[in-house]
Order: sequence, then structure tokens, then C-alpha cells
Amino acid sequence: MSRAVPSTPNAGKRLLELVASGVDLVGWGTGGVFELLHAYLPLPLKYLVDNRSIGFEGAGLPFDVFSPDRLLGEDPASTCVVVYSTFWRDIEQQVKAMGPFRCVSATQLYADDVSVGRIETLLGTTPLPRERYPVRAESGILVQGPIEAGYTAQVLASYGQRFPQAHLVLSTWDDTAPALVREVETLVDEIVLSPLPSVRGVQNRNCQLVSMQRGLDACERSGLRSIMKVRTDIAVLNHELFDIFKNAVLAAGDGAARNRIMIPQSFTRKYIPYHPSDLVQIGSLEALQRFWRQEPDPRDFDMVDVMRQSTLDLLGRERVCAESYFGVGHRRNLAEACDGTLADAWRYLRDRFVVMDNDTFGLVWMKHPALLQNLPLEQQRQTVDHAFWRLLQDADIDQLVRLSPIRIDRGTWYHHAP
Repeated sequence: MSRAVPSTPNAGKRLLELVASGVDLVGWGTGGVFELLHAYLPLPLKYLVDNRSIGFEGAGLPFDVFSPDRLLGEDPASTCVVVYSTFWRDIEQQVKAMGPFRCVSATQLYADDVSVGRIETLLGTTPLPRERYPVRAESGILVQGPIEAGYTAQVLASYGQRFPQAHLVLSTWDDTAPALVREVETLVDEIVLSPLPSVRGVQNRNCQLVSMQRGLDACERSGLRSIMKVRTDIAVLNHELFDIFKNAVLAAGDGAARNRIMIPQSFTRKYIPYHPSDLVQIGSLEALQRFWRQEPDPRDFDMVDVMRQSTLDLLGRERVCAESYFGVGHRRNLAEACDGTLADAWRYLRDRFVVMDNDTFGLVWMKHPALLQNLPLEQQRQTVDHAFWRLLQDADIDQLVRLSPIRIDRGTWYHHAP
């Protein structure tokens, strides 16, 4: 299959100029971000490093994999570390501890012109204080997660401009630096400060549960009926989303707006059961409460290792991914059984959600813009777009499963699985 060429010349050209100048490129990370972006446009990496460097023999990776200590033998002046991970800020600090290496995020490096333009527009937004009135809105925006220096204030300001009639709630952590809290406190109607959970959970899933539950409590106290839930590193640019949600629910034909949640295509996985996107959700207060009122996950495991060893059905049924942890818990709250089959997972998406393409939301991921682009995906990584969700409304789902190119009881997430 021919590989697509990124449409952004900016960061890509700068990196290629580094290659031409003789700088060595070392990749950090061997998980899903690496497989996705390296297949999209391979870079001439010298080798890969990973904190989990053991166990890759025979895994089919295109480069040798070493522990991070391998970097200690490189010259920082002639080496650039390309980080293939959504935890790149943490890895950046680890790299800096080893020397003055240049360190770049692959998920930003591959950002296309549209994403770069949207981010530049958001960063140019002037954070003006929000006019506060007694709560009279029926719609609210719940922004949850840590306050990030450099862009959270601009994201919040953009919501104030695009949704001036919505009640704006920020749910974040009580250990946030006071200066960061002061930077955003005039941009929202209410700030909820919560203690971090003692067990954060794999992918920080328990943190998300706490901040969502506390944030929804605040929305309920304010009498809000329709809520858009979004993260502090995600911006939504379409100011008509609440109207789109109402119309989409009516078009679904069940007339039960309180039961459905509208979600984007990205991370709504087609072949991992019970994996609805949690980047952005719009629904009634009751629907979001049914989704997020869950017990924390006490488990601790290495996400990549488990995903390399498990079939797709197990990833959903055993709640390995954060999204599937939430999805299975949601079904339990609805008193619906989960049999782990693809047909059952697709009926869940059909009946409980409205799936829209990313462009309907106008999504911008400030930290990882490339991951919201229409990159070519291997079959097992495909997402549910609006057209497929519409197909689920009328099709014989059992027949669709029989025609599916993927057997989730045999298929695995990683192409380079041991």
C-alpha cells in the first residue's frame, strides 16, 4: 500500500533539514503512536529506545530497541530524540536528565496545516475575563483535567467566546500551582478543585473518573441539563454543537435525548469492544452521570505489554483500555450485559451514542494534533465514523460482523506483536 505524505511542510521540513545536516535521529517509544506515525511517514531513525526494552526480540520492529541508557553514548549536539508517545512531556524530562538533547514530539511533528493553523489561532486568543451572572443556562461545558501552562487559558477563553450562554465549569486538581489557577479563574464560571486519587490507574483513568464525577456534581447543583464534557488539552471550535446534538438525537429516531451521548470518531474503535471516545462527549446530565458514575480501577499493569499479548475481544472484555473500562462500566450502570462480541459492541454504539466525524466538532488536540488527523489506519485500528454509525442504525449487525475483515477473537492490536 502506498504511504500518504503529510500535508504539513512546516515541522516535517525542519526535521528533514536536521537529517540532511547529519543529525542522528533516535526514536523513543515502540507502542501504538510509533506504529501509526512510522507507517504514515518513516523517518531514518538510528534505533529505538524504550523504558520497556526487554521482550522485543522477534517482534518485527523495523529498528533495534535499547534501554534509554543507550543515549548516554550519543553526542547531544548531533542527536535529536523523536518521542512517539502521548506521555512525551514526561519522556522529555527523562531525556533532559541524560543531557542537552533536542527532543521533539512526533504527534506535533506530523501535524498538518489545518491543525497547525487552528492551534495558532487558539494560542492567539486573548483570555478576557468572563462576565458572570446568576446561573440561568440550561447548557454547560465541563472542562476536566490538569491546567496546562501555555494553552489551557486560551482554550477556556475560546469556549467563553464560542459558547457565551453556556455555564463553564473547570474541574481540576487541588495541588495545581496557585499562579495557574489565578490565570484561569476569571475565564470560567466555576472551578472545582479535587484531590488526586491515591491510585491514579492505568492511563490516569481514575483521575478522569474523579474529575468528571466532581465536575458533574457541580453541573447538577447549577441546574444544568445538557453538558459538553471536554478535556483541558482539547478545543472544540464548532459553536453550534449543542444544536447539532439535539438534531442528531431526533434524527436517530428514538426521541430519548437523555439516553444518548454524542461523541467524535477519533478513539471510537470499531474492533475493540465497548470503546467509545472520551475526548469529547455531549449529552444530558443524566446520560453523562450514567457513564461516569463508576468505581475506580485498582489494577496496575503495563498497557503496551498487555495489548501486545491480547486479542482484540479481550482488550474490551477485560477493560484493558481506559475507554473500554468506562464503556463496560457504563453498560453495567445501564443494567446491560456484555458478552464481549463484536455484534454486542456495535449494538452498544448504535443504541447509546451518536457518532460524528471529527470535523463536525472542529476538534483540536493541543498536545497531540496529529492523532486527530485522517491518517491511514490498519484495519484493526479503524474507528467508527458517522457513515458507519448510520449504517448500524438500519443494517443487520450480525450480517455485518460476518462480513467483517477482522476476527476480534484472533486479531491483535499491534502489527508487530511477539
